[in-house]
Amino acid sequence: FREDPTRIIRAIRYEVRLGFHMTQDTLTRMKNAINAGCITRIPGERLRDELVLNLKEHTAYEGILRLFRYGVFSSVWPELTLTTAKKRYIQRIVTGWQSLRKLELNVLVERWLCLLIAVCWTASPSNLGKKSLLLKRKVTSYLGLDKQQSQTLINSEVQIRKAQRIICKKDISASAIYSILDSCNEYAIAIAFLIADSSIAKNRIKRYVNDWKKRKLLLNGNDLK
Repeated sequence: FREDPTRIIRAIRYEVRLGFHMTQDTLTRMKNAINAGCITRIPGERLRDELVLNLKEHTAYEGILRLFRYGVFSSVWPELTLTTAKKRYIQRIVTGWQSLRKLELNVLVERWLCLLIAVCWTASPSNLGKKSLLLKRKVTSYLGLDKQQSQTLINSEVQIRKAQRIICKKDISASAIYSILDSCNEYAIAIAFLIADSSIAKNRIKRYVNDWKKRKLLLNGNDLK
């Protein structure tokens, strides 16, 4: 583990994929390596590649929990913590992924990036300020994400939270739903759909993507004037 710290991430990946459990001696050695800061010796792009492989696993939910539990994330970004809400969102993204087929999204939404967005989720809306923005920028910079991926990770949570406040309201017009969802990127829409608590919210997102978004107006403002 000290010689090549990426073995830590691979060990967790194979452990959850195959249903194994590390021996106590191996686990102790791994934790000692993590506590010694070995993870921070991994070049950012290599760390990204290893994490992406873990996030693509069908056992990604349990894998993410162990990455948190063993301190892999916090050794690089101490601000990253695992909250109850974050666990719930990660689980819903993993278990509900196939339901995205109900949404006719214009771009291919990759599950690993959705999960990384959830991993960086802020503890509470009140913390969605400079600290949250700084953390997300640290993550994107360290991992060497491209410009589009970086903007997606940085902006999605704010967009999702704004959408959640609107699409769950009882008396809300289609135009209001359209307006708020139209300001969201594809990842924010996909995640908002997957983590929604109510069927009403899910149905409204489906209607926006599959119907309202595709409608073309016959008249514009100048015609009305």
